[in-house]
Amino acid sequence: AVEGSNLKVGLVKHMFSRLVDRNNFSSVSDSLSQEELAALKRELGALWSYTDSNPTGHYRLDLSRPFDRNLALKVLETNNMERGWRRMADLFDTSDDGFYMNFRNETIDAKSFTWNGVWRIPATGILDFDYVSTERPPFHTPPLDNDLFRELVSDLKRSELSDAQKLGVLQLYTAEEYFSTEQATKIVRYFETPQVRVDAVVNLHRRIIDLENFLQAMMRTLRHRGLPKTYGDDEVPSVQDDMEINEVLRRIGWLNLWNPLDPDVMYRLDLSKRDQNLIARCLVDLAVCEPGENWLGEHLDGKEFELPSTWIKEVPRKGLLEVHYTTDHTSDETIKSRTKRGDKHSTRVEWFKRTLLYQPGMEFEDVGYTGNKRAEWKDQRPWKIHYPPKKEKEATPAASRVAFATESGQDIAHDASEPGHLGNVPESEKQSAVSQEK
Repeated sequence: AVEGSNLKVGLVKHMFSRLVDRNNFSSVSDSLSQEELAALKRELGALWSYTDSNPTGHYRLDLSRPFDRNLALKVLETNNMERGWRRMADLFDTSDDGFYMNFRNETIDAKSFTWNGVWRIPATGILDFDYVSTERPPFHTPPLDNDLFRELVSDLKRSELSDAQKLGVLQLYTAEEYFSTEQATKIVRYFETPQVRVDAVVNLHRRIIDLENFLQAMMRTLRHRGLPKTYGDDEVPSVQDDMEINEVLRRIGWLNLWNPLDPDVMYRLDLSKRDQNLIARCLVDLAVCEPGENWLGEHLDGKEFELPSTWIKEVPRKGLLEVHYTTDHTSDETIKSRTKRGDKHSTRVEWFKRTLLYQPGMEFEDVGYTGNKRAEWKDQRPWKIHYPPKKEKEATPAASRVAFATESGQDIAHDASEPGHLGNVPESEKQSAVSQEK
């Protein structure tokens, strides 16, 4: 019986990585005993929980194990497909290092490296990274319907489940369903452990239909461990208050979360990182073109700091910048300004187009503010995003990418592993990539 059981597990194990309809795998797993299923999970490792429809997450892979290395290659294939699509569509590179790669916080055997367009996966070593899918839900995608959402909430309320088990339940839903930010906010509150709460936010990111609302909502939900806290007019959240949201931003990246149309949040930016340096450049642009005192509590490397005029030309590429941006609605400078308002819509739209939130076909409307009580304007949203009209049959991003690969004749799955294929990357960064390969 033991021999037969081992044979069954071995057969399923070798079939698993080749399945094209893994969401229906329960029809196979139901035929396995609990012992056989546990053995299968041990053999497959991280490949067990991977899904093509939501690859965003953290990976720690032992490349000497065939299934772990197989998963590394599978994630790279997904990256190359998404990378090729964004470049074809001439969308902005939201990566941290400038190679249109979706890998973050990469280490091999605990040593940091840059997974650029020429780095090849070795045969051995412990590969650790965060992957952030840059595929967005198609326009007009509906969120999880109310009945299914109530079922999910009911599961998350079960006191006998640990946070890790609840995360497993959520992953089953995020493999197939999409969510609104409002739904995501409610879901995250059912997790008690800070690290698993962060994992839940990361897991939801790829499946959020209104990403323009997500960062602000998660900041409110995760700040101060999710407990209520009031801040004074000149008070900014502490590092301790923002530990969880800072971890989310580290793993997903500012340009994959941030909404420049609604920039009034707390920033902690490592200026040596390409994506965070870009955020700082936007904040400088806004400080210059928007009236009033809009940088609050600014520090550079832990020391009080005033924005120097030299930063208008170029933001330095080192240092830790901490600042809370605030749109000034009430100062005399704002009231006497040409537009008599604290925001500059056109500048914010241009920066929005440099984030993952932007999709071709979006249109932006400046709806302004209502009422004479300027102090209340901070709670108003002066912009609207309009999607193109719904079509009866609209190609999904995935389908469009497959068409791109087929029509162009390119082997997208191996694009990023080919030396020299670095796309729209500055020449200096190409040379850096080549030197790292050597």
